[in-house]
Amino acid sequence: MPRRNSTTDIKDGKVVFSKEVLEYFESIRTEENGIWIDKYFEYLSDEENLSAEKYNIHHIRPCFSFKDKEHKNRKQTKPLADEFNGNLIKLSIYNHILAHRCLWKIFNNFDSKSSFQRMC
Repeated sequence: MPRRNSTTDIKDGKVVFSKEVLEYFESIRTEENGIWIDKYFEYLSDEENLSAEKYNIHHIRPCFSFKDKEHKNRKQTKPLADEFNGNLIKLSIYNHILAHRCLWKIFNNFDSKSSFQRMC
């Protein structure tokens, strides 16, 4: 059964990202993608997401980042992404599109590019 609820904590009207999410993005931060990671977290933290009537549930750490020898496609990686601590967040449609653009710039690979293209 698909998850349709955010697993990200909200305290005093602000998003509180899990330690695991923050550590993951710090572990992949480079000089080239750092600005895009910062922009990504700005879109994720936008207060508009909290009150958006039209929204999507978004994996902060993308499903494709869980690929390995045993998990080769979205059907196999999605359960891992769903269970990653604090990985699901409610995003307005607009911020969801912008978030996927950032992911494309952060990862710069086929999976991130095709995800963004599908969004558009």
